Amino acid sequence: AGRSGEVVLADLNPLALEFSRVNARLNGSHGVQAVHSDLLRDVSGRFDLIMANPPYLADTDKRTYRDGGGTHGTELSVRIVREGVERLEPGGTLVLYTGAPVVDGEDLLRSALEPVWREAPLAEVRYEELDPDVFGEELEKTPYTGVERIALVALVTRRM
Repeated sequence: AGRSGEVVLADLNPLALEFSRVNARLNGSHGVQAVHSDLLRDVSGRFDLIMANPPYLADTDKRTYRDGGGTHGTELSVRIVREGVERLEPGGTLVLYTGAPVVDGEDLLRSALEPVWREAPLAEVRYEELDPDVFGEELEKTPYTGVERIALVALVTRRM
């Protein structure tokens, strides 16, 4: 809950927000604020901790709960890091759990995030592949032409 003791849950999906609210209550958390928001757009303030597990697939039907946007589903994750780091308090941490398409041995998410890391005032960046190959059946679909695999990755970064 950070220094302020506040917890904010933000999501575009109203049902996900309701489940989050119920989960928080079941786990003894009170005073949790649930906000229908596109990332942090409708949430004010700065944060000690931002955690995100966004959709990370390229979904031809563009379903909000599944589609991570351009470049094989990485666009939303890059946006979360870019916008999230700006909203962290000094010393604050951003944790991202997501998927990363790999093409010709290159992790496309990592490649897209490296310029963000260089520009941002970060004291620490840890990026780790947790599972080398998930959602193999997705690779047979058109948006994944040329993609070797989709890896699950975690990013933990701390602002100076």
